[in-house]
Amino acid sequence: SLKWQGIITTVLTATVYCISLLPYVVLRVGESIIKVDDESKSFFHTSFFRVAISLLSLNYISNFYIYSLTVPGFRDFVRSRMQLSHLLFTSLETSSASHGGRRTETE
Repeated sequence: SLKWQGIITTVLTATVYCISLLPYVVLRVGESIIKVDDESKSFFHTSFFRVAISLLSLNYISNFYIYSLTVPGFRDFVRSRMQLSHLLFTSLETSSASHGGRRTETE
C-alpha cells in the first residue's frame, strides 16, 4: 500500500543517511580529541578522513536506488526517460548512417 511504501522509503533513506554521516561525525569529534604533531602521518587525519568524506556521497548515490526499489512511480518515470533516450539515440544513429556518417547541408 501507499502508506507502507512511504514508510519503507523514509526508513531506508534515513538509515543510509545515518550510516553515511556517522564516520564524518566520528572524524569531527575525534579531531577535537586527538592531537598530533604531524597530521600528515596520522592514520586518523589522512585515511580515516578520506573514508569519512567518501561515505558522505553514499547518501546521494543510494537515494536513486532506494527510490527505484520502493517507489513504482519513480521507477516508471526512469524507465520512460530511458526509453525516450534510447529512441533519440537510435534515430540519431539511423539519420547519421543514412547520410554515410556525414551531415548534409540541410542538417
